[in-house]
Amino acid sequence: FPDRKGMAAGMAVAGFGGGAITATALNKLCLSHFYRAPTRLGSQEEVVLQTIDGVRYTNLDGALKEVVVASAADVGTSGLEAGVYLVGSGSTGLAETFVCLGVGYMGIIALCALSFRVPQAGWAPRGWTPASAATKQFQPVVRSVSMEK
Repeated sequence: FPDRKGMAAGMAVAGFGGGAITATALNKLCLSHFYRAPTRLGSQEEVVLQTIDGVRYTNLDGALKEVVVASAADVGTSGLEAGVYLVGSGSTGLAETFVCLGVGYMGIIALCALSFRVPQAGWAPRGWTPASAATKQFQPVVRSVSMEK
């Protein structure tokens, strides 16, 4: 954008700000949709626990399954009850949310890329003149940064 020098920077800043505003609501929606509470097996008094090498297990359907004991302080305000929970049975929904956001952003970027146009041959911004030979001599030279030299 040589004829609109601040436009590219302004669009980038607007994109970051607008993205943060819309992504907050979208994140909350996706996280609540994909959230899955862990399986509660019962209170600590109701479930028979075994500790093997510092890890707690319970016999579930004839197989030892790893569990975690959560106190009232551990669950806090999460909406869960204190008790014994099966490890790996719940999900915060974070991975699924990232996938949805990534696919959505990829679609938006692809649609925006379709709107790009190549200017006609010989087009130049109004009032623009190419750099003179004297100006070009002060421009930096791009060189290879090979580690082999």
